[in-house]
Amino acid sequence: MLDKTSEMMFPIAVVGEIDGTALDGVVSKDESGDFWFKSDSRWSGGTQCASRAAKRKVFRGHFGSIPVYLSGDDFHKDGSPCVRVSDLRVGFDAPDDLYLRARSRYQYGALISSYYARDGVQRPPKKPLILPALEGAPAMKLTYAGDLIELEANTPTKLEHFEAQLEALRRLLTFAVQRPLAQVSMCVYAEEGSETKIFARQLVKSGPIVKLDHRDFPIRLGNENTQNAIHKWWDMSINLRPLPQIVAGIIAKPGYSEADFLFVATVLDRLGEEWVNVPKILTKEKFLEVRRAIAAVDVPDDFQITNVSTFAARTEAIADLLPAKVWDKLGLDKASWTTSLKRYRNLVAHSDAQKAAHREFMTGNGLPALRDATIVVVTLLMAQHMGVTDDALVFAAERQRYSWIQKYTNGTLTFTTKGLGAES
Repeated sequence: MLDKTSEMMFPIAVVGEIDGTALDGVVSKDESGDFWFKSDSRWSGGTQCASRAAKRKVFRGHFGSIPVYLSGDDFHKDGSPCVRVSDLRVGFDAPDDLYLRARSRYQYGALISSYYARDGVQRPPKKPLILPALEGAPAMKLTYAGDLIELEANTPTKLEHFEAQLEALRRLLTFAVQRPLAQVSMCVYAEEGSETKIFARQLVKSGPIVKLDHRDFPIRLGNENTQNAIHKWWDMSINLRPLPQIVAGIIAKPGYSEADFLFVATVLDRLGEEWVNVPKILTKEKFLEVRRAIAAVDVPDDFQITNVSTFAARTEAIADLLPAKVWDKLGLDKASWTTSLKRYRNLVAHSDAQKAAHREFMTGNGLPALRDATIVVVTLLMAQHMGVTDDALVFAAERQRYSWIQKYTNGTLTFTTKGLGAES
């Protein structure tokens, strides 16, 4: 069995077979984090990238005495046939095996479990947590110390079930750190204790590490609220999908201002639908009158009329869930933010309505500032939903201001039709 504390160093020399052809070769890892298999032996493979002739290749063999399984797309690179590896397992070569435990390390993992006095009662570091069932994966016990995270199922289960739980956890960690982060390593363990190292299956690749202060995080996982926070995040991941996934995605891979803004405005709108009871436009009686009137008119069968609250009403109501002292610390003019949010959400969706002043807002600092301010509001609402309250929430608002708002102004961030207000 592999040493459980060792790290694999690449390249590694392997011996085995592909499509019944015996060969030896090398598994390497390039600068971008992609894994490749290459062999000087003759074998059927090596098509151009994206070619219709490309086929899935499976290699089974050994690294020394250790079983190796890999699979990936047939590829042609540097004049030689190779495999672009998307699944690499060192320790066992049966992909359908079941596992009882998984261990992973994440970037910033040690910081995430930090404790701060405003967070309430500190949680014993090695006290187990429970990850609820998710996407077909069973509930699992979570234990972490520093950057090492261990999951344990009640009975052996598929690798994909561990990955589903760990991906939900990675998104939570991304939300907590407010930066992209990746899984650094992963090992799984069969019931009898044999270890298999997992590579090339991670959705997010490791990036550069920067120095962070855990006090900047909107939520930390070192207090007794952690179990509640996990339950809330998992519940959102299931019942409000894809809202937490979108928020984590924007943090991990920010894109264009327009796209990010429209996504996060949609998240805020959906939270308003779910978390506050906003009155509909018409009373039940008035709506029935409208329906009777329409029934008397010859309209297409697929014509529909609905009685729902407006985007503006929902976002104003959800924003009111944050206490006044949170808004004070945030340094964001709530009224002008709400007005601009309504106006520019509609203008992004219906760009033909833009006038000269609107284009000035969209092409200057106005839209990026509006996007960042909305991300902050969504972040604080989600943190509050996960149990960050009172002084901890006010402090989170203050730190979010430093991270997101202060780059636009030293005063209160205020929006106008053309961009940012006089205080900016």
